[in-house]
Amino acid sequence: MLFRPHGKQAEEDVVKFSDLNDARLEKYIGEAAARELREEVNVVEEVYPTFEREDYLNSAISPVFFGSAINNFGVRELLDCFVEIAPSPMSRVTEEREINPYEEQFSGFVFKIHANMDPKHRDRIAFLRICSGKFERNTNYLHVRQNRKMKFANPTTFMASKKEVIDDAYPGDVVGLYDSGNFKIGDTLTAGEVLHFKGIPSFSPEQFRYVNNADPMKQSR
Repeated sequence: MLFRPHGKQAEEDVVKFSDLNDARLEKYIGEAAARELREEVNVVEEVYPTFEREDYLNSAISPVFFGSAINNFGVRELLDCFVEIAPSPMSRVTEEREINPYEEQFSGFVFKIHANMDPKHRDRIAFLRICSGKFERNTNYLHVRQNRKMKFANPTTFMASKKEVIDDAYPGDVVGLYDSGNFKIGDTLTAGEVLHFKGIPSFSPEQFRYVNNADPMKQSR
């Protein structure tokens, strides 16, 4: 793909090439740049070994991408590649049993809570990772810690600053749930089974410095 060198990229700005020997390349970037591009790509193909997905999944290698999020350069390519090579959802361990992602019954846990994502509203979003089954909008689910049923009218997915209400989600997906104070990190939602997911870190508050008023008579009221 060919992008403009400056400014934010739009979809219509992209020119696609399936072959670097395409004569149109010189038309867009000039002979010198086209020659340099072909030479550099040839070096990469000759020097570096062929990418093996299994090596990536075994943490033996780490793919490297070049791009710019602010200019929307290379972002789509990174995301498309991640979808292609990322591992499938894995099993999750709970205190009660191991959860297989291919089970029919829904389960998931809250791993993050974010406040004031929308500067126009004082909102809280609880991020829920789907672990098994199918999450559906406006469906009652068991909030295990509170032992009560809840349903969500506006479950949301996020992509940078864009958000979209969804009707369903599957294992591996992350869903944003508008929260009025019902959730804590580690909370579990299920189709009815009592589960407590393990391995979620918990950090105790720490105090690194104390401030003592040396003169109690000097204080504001």
